[in-house]
Amino acid sequence: CLATAEAVYYSLSHCLRHLIPIKRTIEELANNLELPIELKATISSKAFGDNTAAITLANSHRLTSRTRYYHTAAHHFWQYVNDPDFGLEISHIDTKRMDADFLTKSMPRDPFEANRFRVQGW
Repeated sequence: CLATAEAVYYSLSHCLRHLIPIKRTIEELANNLELPIELKATISSKAFGDNTAAITLANSHRLTSRTRYYHTAAHHFWQYVNDPDFGLEISHIDTKRMDADFLTKSMPRDPFEANRFRVQGW
């Protein structure tokens, strides 16, 4: 990857390659249970990212001169984002609350321990 936004966008795309089929399977199982209408639940999904450029690209479905070289296979999820029938939302999260950061970047001791506590409970 040539930029942080590209790396985050590809990671988001990879994550959604797993999330979308799982969501479809859960919806199919819920529909086959033949529950009364008052017991049926709405299944929605939310993916988080801390890179504003990647989140904007994922939500806008618009390539720019800086993002046109991203491989088209990474855009497979565009049809599901913000579709009210599918219920997939991609939202921004503050970097301080990004739980996966301790796996990808070096952090000072206090933020690392706070992150580790959120993720692992110790």
